[in-house]
Amino acid sequence: MMSFGMSDRHHIKVEDGFIHIVINGIIQAADISKLTEIGNRIAQEKHHYWILMDATGMTGFAMDARRRAALNPSGQNFQGAAVFGASLLAKTLITLVTRALLLLGQTHIRVQFVDSVEEGRQWIAEQRTRAAALRK
Repeated sequence: MMSFGMSDRHHIKVEDGFIHIVINGIIQAADISKLTEIGNRIAQEKHHYWILMDATGMTGFAMDARRRAALNPSGQNFQGAAVFGASLLAKTLITLVTRALLLLGQTHIRVQFVDSVEEGRQWIAEQRTRAAALRK
């Protein structure tokens, strides 16, 4: 497991080939860049990456961060996210970014709002198993 400090607010670690991020505060463009950088490193070995997000402390998603996420040129490596602890505001903002990705042709991205970290891990494991079966 690799651990990274994204900023004073957020914490990220890589475990079992996916990114586990704890959000505290507003997601900034630099945070999206760091997630993409780490995700692309995972994708070199695993062909893609998933995110498990604890959004309990999320208070916003900056406009430049939403734009950077939607216009990410290496977005094909990002397959989706399981998000837990999200407030109505966080769910709305994450859904807006997901819809922007879909409108820009990233139709493979899936986001699932779950009730716990365990449910999120299980959902990601199921998605990875399904994707592996499709590659065969």
